[in-house]
Amino acid sequence: MPSVTLWKNVTSIKDAYVFQANPSYPQAGLESYLYVGSHGGGGAGDIYRSMVYFDLGQIPNNVIINNATLYLNQSQGPFTDTTLALYPLSADWNEITANWGNQPSYNSSYKATATLGTNTGGKYIDVKNIVQAWVNGTIPNYGFLIKDDVESTSKNSFRTFEAKDNTNTISQPQLIIDYTIPSTGKKQVVIESNFASGKGTPSNTFTATIQTANPGDTYIIQVINAVNGNVTTSSPGWVKLGQSWNGFVCAAYFTKIASGGNDSPTFNTTGGNTTWYSQCLRLSNVKSVSQLFNSWSSGNTTQFSATGGSLSASKALMIGMTAVPTSGSWTPPLSANEQYDSYDSTTGTTVSSWAKYMYDKTTYSASDTTSTFSQSNMLMLALFEVQPKTNNPPTLTLTSPTDNQTLAEGNALPIQGTAADQDVNDNVVIKYQINNGPIRNAGSGVSDGSTPISFARTLTYSGKRLYDGTTDVVGSDLAENVDHFLKVWAEDDQGGKSAEVTRNFRVIWNRPPTISGTDTDLGVISDPPSLTYSVSDPEGQSFTITEYLDGEVLRTFSGVAGQEYTVTIPTDKWLRTSLAQHTLKVRATDSAGQFSERTYTFTRTDDRIVFELDEPFLTDAKANRVLFTLDGVIPTGATLLVEACNNAFDAAPTWEDITGPVSAGRGYVFQNTTKTATDWGINIRVKIMKGTATEPVIINGFGGAFD
Repeated sequence: MPSVTLWKNVTSIKDAYVFQANPSYPQAGLESYLYVGSHGGGGAGDIYRSMVYFDLGQIPNNVIINNATLYLNQSQGPFTDTTLALYPLSADWNEITANWGNQPSYNSSYKATATLGTNTGGKYIDVKNIVQAWVNGTIPNYGFLIKDDVESTSKNSFRTFEAKDNTNTISQPQLIIDYTIPSTGKKQVVIESNFASGKGTPSNTFTATIQTANPGDTYIIQVINAVNGNVTTSSPGWVKLGQSWNGFVCAAYFTKIASGGNDSPTFNTTGGNTTWYSQCLRLSNVKSVSQLFNSWSSGNTTQFSATGGSLSASKALMIGMTAVPTSGSWTPPLSANEQYDSYDSTTGTTVSSWAKYMYDKTTYSASDTTSTFSQSNMLMLALFEVQPKTNNPPTLTLTSPTDNQTLAEGNALPIQGTAADQDVNDNVVIKYQINNGPIRNAGSGVSDGSTPISFARTLTYSGKRLYDGTTDVVGSDLAENVDHFLKVWAEDDQGGKSAEVTRNFRVIWNRPPTISGTDTDLGVISDPPSLTYSVSDPEGQSFTITEYLDGEVLRTFSGVAGQEYTVTIPTDKWLRTSLAQHTLKVRATDSAGQFSERTYTFTRTDDRIVFELDEPFLTDAKANRVLFTLDGVIPTGATLLVEACNNAFDAAPTWEDITGPVSAGRGYVFQNTTKTATDWGINIRVKIMKGTATEPVIINGFGGAFD
């Protein structure tokens, strides 16, 4: 966590006080003291305020301010403790001409307070919230207004603080800032490191030693030699920014976006063999590098600056690189951080570099670039504008699902919406998470800066779990009767992240279909049972109904919820059903495989056997005789009745008793000679009454003939 102390010798600073009783008179920004408060005598206009400004050029924009403290040395205090209020000023001001009448307004949305004692000495005021707003660019930095929290001429609150022009330098105002560069979502150029190397043996080529870089880092290198020739490089990726010559020293400048690892370049000159020297800065989060100025001074001097000019955008980092053909030391411009300052004996050159964060400024002045050398000589200055990748985090709109849904078996949980990113060519990935399960992708796209990136993903609830296709997105069962949550957000490849959008939902574990009625023992029956039932599914799923007799399927069909059905035993199957206990069962199975059953048990008994042909035999003429044979056992005590007709297609056939001939194994001659139907036909019906028989009646089959 870097810590920087800003004061008069290292940054541009201005201060002044204003006095209400003399509203048009400038109170001299070059005085040794600042005044705040009132003497307490009740005199008209006896109110003082002070203003202090620090240039933040040594602090990167958009960093995290851990601590920010304004130091003021109190040389005179009031009779009692009072509270000071500090606000950010809302407009620029001139410390020479400032007075009560032209003092700028202040922003009351940001405020720092401190209750200070009456004793003299250093006072430390926490101004973190104000400095963070300046650094973020939320409000511009015009400095602090320092005043009584509650201004009144009737109270003694008068304080004297030592100003920047006080001869006691350790008592001058200071702004002490401790900050951290964010690890993601950077909006500032980050100075990572610097390195220098040289070559004392004259040669027309030189391989510079530079810092190992991460992919995407940016190098800016200054290459110095002592001949007048064009400096070039064939090393991949290096781009020349500029070059200048003063008759003694040649300085050339190159930049490169690092591929990662060691990108050490080799340089050549057309000027012949010479000694070489280089200094290299490694930067990260760089969008672009451009040269603003590159020149030697026209003669010997101790100070050299670029002419003022424009920057392409705000939040730039301005970098200066200097050279002079002698030994000595450089002093960077006020508000700039010196990065390097060294004399190289092989080339007889002293080089330096400095950096200054420009915040909301889109122009620079000569004073912003003034570099000072320890002795008079020809001075060289190259000035570069480095623009950061000012990544804007993506935004996300979630159109589906709605909040507080309840999912039943087979229900879908659609994840749909759009993401947007103002930064062109950012790769945007939409992500989602159920509860604290794995984070998964819902979609992605490359931003064009304006067109929303649509995404759609459908999760399916099944078997107590959520699936994305065949992937179990949580990896565990989802509990019933508790809130689960879906989180959706978007991330870009520059470290930006949208706000998370959350939807709550609940689940119902799948329940089997419900069959009406209860399991029933029908007791002893002699006729086929006929039972009605209906089926419904709690989750509204489709279902299939299967009816069984003793485990054998009677029929299977798709059911309709609430519709009434009848389960029975067909006559042919009933006749073959033994006189014993049996189970009739109805099973309803939903689309997820869950099922329920309804069972009916019964014991079949019977005192008769009755059957008739399903379809009569069609005859082309009236049948005159019929022969019917019965294969079976009819025990003593049982009675047999066999009837036949030759006009079976009539509405009321003429049934004739043929029991005697059947029992005797003979044919029977029909007595009937009429019909009402179109066709003649033969039909047979049999009725066996058990009567007093104690042995079972057995029917194995029957046969016959007619003419």
